[in-house]
Amino acid sequence: MAHYRLNDFDRARFFAKKALSVSSGHLDSLYMLTAVAAEKGEWENVLFYSKKFSHLLELYERHPEKAGILVNNSMKESSIVFSLVGHAYYSLRDTGKMKKWYDKAIEYSEGNGKIPLSIGVFHLDRTGNLGLAEDYLTLALKQAPDDPDVWYSLAKLHNKTGSPGKEKECLERLFRNGTRDPVVINRLITLSVERGDLALGLEAAEQAHRENPDSYFVLGSLARIYREKGQIGKALEYYLKALERAPNIPEVWLEVGDLCIEMRKLQDAK
Repeated sequence: MAHYRLNDFDRARFFAKKALSVSSGHLDSLYMLTAVAAEKGEWENVLFYSKKFSHLLELYERHPEKAGILVNNSMKESSIVFSLVGHAYYSLRDTGKMKKWYDKAIEYSEGNGKIPLSIGVFHLDRTGNLGLAEDYLTLALKQAPDDPDVWYSLAKLHNKTGSPGKEKECLERLFRNGTRDPVVINRLITLSVERGDLALGLEAAEQAHRENPDSYFVLGSLARIYREKGQIGKALEYYLKALERAPNIPEVWLEVGDLCIEMRKLQDAK
């Protein structure tokens, strides 16, 4: 398992096969071989090893004594194996069997959203089937409405489908739940400003500034927000701070010049 977690799939496979050569009834090794085959996109091997896993799992569930002294931790991971079988059938273009095994995986899961989330992420990141990704991420949200991984994945989905309003809603949910992830917060700032939600953009930018006061992106965002709000002095203050961090950005110098002209006009008007 350690080699698998380190993405050293060849060594994970080597040791799993070695364990099976000693004991053909080692469920954990069959689980590992199934998982490695899925990572490598070897879908026929996924079906081969998962079939052995399923038969052995059924045997041990009916007759636990047959496992002997073997440690079979992966008995509780059967839902993961079933979802990998679903991935295999999708990749082999058999969507009927895909759905059957996905349904079985969800049935055997704990109902905490992890399995539909993993299925959704598989299609979001690996197959590009955004329709399936949305179906299973929506189910994951029903099962685990407070899981930040679900909201993050939904944000990615809406980004890929070109739905900035929905993406912003997901990112705001993460923000309200206390995320400190700069990627999430910076994207929320951008979308908020683009969509005219200056209050949320300012709130997120101020928090980001407290977390990282030297961020050029955050300083520039604060300047832009204050300019949109008509607070020219505050906008100029943050643009100048941004220039201290990145003095070679011509666009910012142009913004500073425009702001100075605006301030001069305001002074002349007085």
